[in-house]
Amino acid sequence: PGCSNVLLFAALLSRKSDPPGAIDSLREAVTLDPRNARAHLALGKLLLEAKRFPSEALPALTLGASGYGRVHLEAALAAAQLRFKTAGGDAVEREAALQQILDVARTAAPSLLPLTLH
Repeated sequence: PGCSNVLLFAALLSRKSDPPGAIDSLREAVTLDPRNARAHLALGKLLLEAKRFPSEALPALTLGASGYGRVHLEAALAAAQLRFKTAGGDAVEREAALQQILDVARTAAPSLLPLTLH
């Protein structure tokens, strides 16, 4: 895990000056530690910035979303928003993405539990 955090830190430092290098570092970080949610989230966001979505960004964000905590919630919300954005005219997919956003909100704020999607 320590090595993946070093790669994560290096990628975050170089993301503006060397986006392809940062993406490579983050890919290596998630390979070394598949449970590193911060690395998955950073990879998903960087892939989105590089306009490589959803085929590459969505899996990274989804993996970053597995678990609990702020980083996981941020990754889950980013994945749901991307899913909604790419659903186009597919009403079923848009509904599923909205439900995913509500699920993230419920996790983040238990007071929203009575909220339902109509």
